[in-house]
Amino acid sequence: MHVNEIDMEALANFLRTGRYTQDCTEAIQALNVALTHKPYSNMVTVGRSVFTPDGAQDLRGGVEMWHGIFHTVRLGQQQLFVNVDKSAGAFVKGGSAIELMRSIAPRWNLSQSLDRREKDAIETVLKGCFFRVTHRGKQFKRKYKMTQLSRAGADDTWFDHTTNDGGTRKVSVEEYYTHTYNAKLHYPRAPCFGVPGRNNTIAYFPAELCYFESGQPYKKKLNDEQVALMLRAASMKPEPRIQKIKQSIQTLDFRNNPFLAAFGMSISDRMADVPARVLQAPRIEFARGVKVVPRQGTWELNASQQYLGGATLRSWGILVFENEGRLHRGKVESFIRRLVQVLSTAGLNVVMMEPPIGYTQPQGSIDKEIGVARRRIENVCKGPIQLLIAILPGKGLMYPDIKAYCETTELGIMTQCALALKIEKANDAYCRLLGMKIVAKLGGTVSRLEENSLGFIERGRTLVVGADVTHAAPGETDRPSIASVVALVDDCGFRHIGRIQRQPSQGVGAVEVIEGLPALMMDLIASYKQIMKHHPQRILFYRDGVSESQFPEILRTEVKAIKIACHQIDPKYKPAVTFIVVKKRHNTRFFPMDRQNSDRSGNCESGTVVDTVISHPTEFDFYLQSHAGLQGTSRCAQYCVLYDENKFSSDDLQQLTFNLCHVYSRCSKATSIVPAVQYAHLLAYRARCYRDVGVNTDRPEAMPIADDLKNTMFFV
Repeated sequence: MHVNEIDMEALANFLRTGRYTQDCTEAIQALNVALTHKPYSNMVTVGRSVFTPDGAQDLRGGVEMWHGIFHTVRLGQQQLFVNVDKSAGAFVKGGSAIELMRSIAPRWNLSQSLDRREKDAIETVLKGCFFRVTHRGKQFKRKYKMTQLSRAGADDTWFDHTTNDGGTRKVSVEEYYTHTYNAKLHYPRAPCFGVPGRNNTIAYFPAELCYFESGQPYKKKLNDEQVALMLRAASMKPEPRIQKIKQSIQTLDFRNNPFLAAFGMSISDRMADVPARVLQAPRIEFARGVKVVPRQGTWELNASQQYLGGATLRSWGILVFENEGRLHRGKVESFIRRLVQVLSTAGLNVVMMEPPIGYTQPQGSIDKEIGVARRRIENVCKGPIQLLIAILPGKGLMYPDIKAYCETTELGIMTQCALALKIEKANDAYCRLLGMKIVAKLGGTVSRLEENSLGFIERGRTLVVGADVTHAAPGETDRPSIASVVALVDDCGFRHIGRIQRQPSQGVGAVEVIEGLPALMMDLIASYKQIMKHHPQRILFYRDGVSESQFPEILRTEVKAIKIACHQIDPKYKPAVTFIVVKKRHNTRFFPMDRQNSDRSGNCESGTVVDTVISHPTEFDFYLQSHAGLQGTSRCAQYCVLYDENKFSSDDLQQLTFNLCHVYSRCSKATSIVPAVQYAHLLAYRARCYRDVGVNTDRPEAMPIADDLKNTMFFV
């Protein structure tokens, strides 16, 4: 038998000289096999992480969170590293099928049949999971894959049974198991698990005779409550996370791993010390020369700070999607007075000080209620509506419907949603944050950076672009992917516009190329020229959502697409392009060496940058933690420069990227990634709202946005 030989010298030569060959890829793959073979054999494996049920935490709905260990070989500068980190994963609970079903539908009375909603919930969680049966004895090890849940209980689920004389008769599942296996069912009205049978039939097993083994990954979308529980359970401050990683290294037990020894691999159990720098934060500039110095990635908003470029609010109103008995008109009026005062003090010209208020509780479509509110506002304010503030009873309730109707129809109504609970407790701080978004939506500018902080952009004619492709949640195979592209269209880093496009879902592991990027870029460049009165001469393109294995394809297709867009505008138009991939889904974590070099949360300080030792041996990349730590251990962003005609130095690009993170319309904090990419995420989320309420997105071209909103920041 022929066994392929791995040329490890090719990898060593690459680390010394930077000469990369296919042998290097094979060598890294072989090292990863040696590294992971032992833990993969002994623990539950999902991706590059291994999990155990120790300390599992309930996420409700039949799902629990397991703690795990991520580990993989990584290239560094002149040496190799093993990247180890804690991980967390969602798994279907193991055990009795009846108990599992009860955890999904806790109100189910076992003496009665499931109602439609309970049945759908159980089937959503368990469909595709493997189970075993108890009525055949412990020696029977076969697993079955659940494909459906019976509509009725075992006492009312029937099939054709072949009798001893060769005939057939209808028998219930309950009767069959009682007579054939002497299995008396205690819960005959509990449903059955259906699996593929012979001759395209479905074979049914009574739920109480089934059990699920633990360790089955939950591959479907978690609900909001489960996400919150998982984030809370998985979040860990830096110091406890360090201890957890050290425990993980002990669990992996590199020194006693025979497969590593066979490869001659020796791995230190000590974390690597890497040199880092902390970039100086830019000063934030407001109107009248007021400047603020960020502290640990954040700055305070107060009454002394006026918007740099204000706007005028003439025609606006409030629509409350709540019973007036629950949210009293007086509360809403008090909120409006406070909001108007804050906006006016900050420099927004509020012409209509007492906007009209309407209440509604729609039972079906909201179109009529919004139409009535629009006409009322325009009659009272004597002009086309500029802004509708929608007060909602709860998070997510009616939000998609409101956004889809107001932003994709010819109405083109700018909206700002707020929760009733927030309105009741509104203070100046809340109104200032809300005001930032309102000003951005009206075309104003909240703040900018001190002069020369964005030198590359301030010197003129630079288009900063953020792009992402998001896919449907696990299990939503019929949903399309969404490509979102957002561009900066001023010289102070604040005003952005965006475009979204539906494209076919490409499946797990497929290349995430943005289809139709030339048309999207031509549209954005044309809008830039319309606003700035000239074409951009430089393009700085930040691309999110791309894994390392996809770099060559993205570089080949999307840089070319940008060039095609420019050529189609004018064959002589050739702006210099820099193409950067932004990565947040990685497992690299940095910890300060001592308390003096950490922020209040114990994380590295805002502005920490690492570009040596663990960065790529030959490529232009760096890690930047631009934001302040809020919860758990901060995750820095990795920026990988794939193409650079602007010939950036490392220092210049790092400082520019960090500075850009301080100009954001939704909060007074530095963002974790450049705002253009952050806005691309928001725009993609907005596109999912349109999709969820049935807006026609089956066409491959750009998704419909009302003309009056296309060149605004409606998505913030």
